[in-house]
Amino acid sequence: MTSGPPGGVPAAPNLARITGTCVQAARSADSPRKWLLRLLVDSVTVEHGGQFVRPGDEVDAFAFDPAGRPAPGAVLRAEAEFVGGAAGGTFQLHRVELSEP
Repeated sequence: MTSGPPGGVPAAPNLARITGTCVQAARSADSPRKWLLRLLVDSVTVEHGGQFVRPGDEVDAFAFDPAGRPAPGAVLRAEAEFVGGAAGGTFQLHRVELSEP
């Protein structure tokens, strides 16, 4: 038997719209297109699937080619997909919009 995220909710497929503040941002050593981010989540709207993040959570995320250059203090809006399982995971961000800090 396999286990999924808390509550037995399967992770995929899932999608939420989130708004948050960038706490940390760095380019990945794996790819110059990939950014590794730490976000403080302000708001969440679940589009489909389970809810894997709540306002007030600080989460790890990554994005490819975000519009603009992520920096601490920037406000970020994106579609977020939880990638992981019961032991933890991260969020892949799509359609990232940034406002300057």
